[in-house]
Amino acid sequence: MNDSRDFSSLEKKIGLTFSNPVLLKQALTHRSYLNEHKDVSWDHNERLEFLGDAVLELIITDYLFHHQLSSCKPFKRRGNYLSPHERKSRKLLH
Repeated sequence: MNDSRDFSSLEKKIGLTFSNPVLLKQALTHRSYLNEHKDVSWDHNERLEFLGDAVLELIITDYLFHHQLSSCKPFKRRGNYLSPHERKSRKLLH
């Protein structure tokens, strides 16, 4: 994968056009590739992977907070929040 690599066939197959080919190369480059190819001028994808994981965590947390916890009521004995299904299950157990 050198600096002149053309990603047009990839873009055509997936129906997207990338505005920053260097960032695309970084996203597709694993650290082990750089260990074997010292002449590569771009970085590996771990920083982007970490950022992506953080963004996904934020989106999922926001969704759960606004959609799941809004239907939960506190369970006083343990201080946990329970969904309606969990409250019903606990009532059946007691």
